[in-house]
Order: sequence, then C-alpha cells, then structure tokens
Amino acid sequence: QVRKLTPAGSSGYLLERLLRYDDVERTFHYIIEEVTGVEGMAYGTGYRGTLHLKDDEPGKSCIYSYSAEFEPLPGVSEAQGQEAVESFVQDSIDGACRLLGLAGRS
Repeated sequence: QVRKLTPAGSSGYLLERLLRYDDVERTFHYIIEEVTGVEGMAYGTGYRGTLHLKDDEPGKSCIYSYSAEFEPLPGVSEAQGQEAVESFVQDSIDGACRLLGLAGRS
C-alpha cells in the first residue's frame, strides 16, 4: 500500500510505502519512496520508519515507540535530522491524542 502525504503549506508531496504490518505485534514498517517539491525537509527518499504500540495498562494506556533510519539531506546536520524526526513523532502523538480525546504527553 502506498499513501501520498502533502505537508501543510506545501505544493509538494511524499510517497510512503507500507513494507510490513503486524496486527498481533501492533507494528508497521514503511519507507519514503519519493519526495517531490517539499522544501525544508531534513530527510527524503529511503527514510525507513517503524512504529510499535505496546499495552502499558491494558484498556487504559499504551506505549508508543518509533524508530527511523535515514541519511540527512545535503546541508542538513545529523542533529537537525534527528530534531525533525522527533518533531514529526510528537506531532503524530499529539494528533492521535486529539483524535481520541486524550491529553498528549511529551
């Protein structure tokens, strides 16, 4: 499966391909296959992400873990790349919390 992501305020997009999904383990792995016309990106094609949800208190809370493998784009330091990924992960957590009517946690 492939999804097309268009960042807010951009006319460009990213194509993200699902590599593996495991409903029992509650994990999914994906890769960014194409980046077109997105300015200010810290990473691009070849970025691999892994998301895992694990019960903390069944029915009450879970632990969200995320990891990524990528090469920062030319002109982007490793620290800037890591900061961009951390910001993306926090935005994802905050969005899920809003959707579920829960308070996010940093």
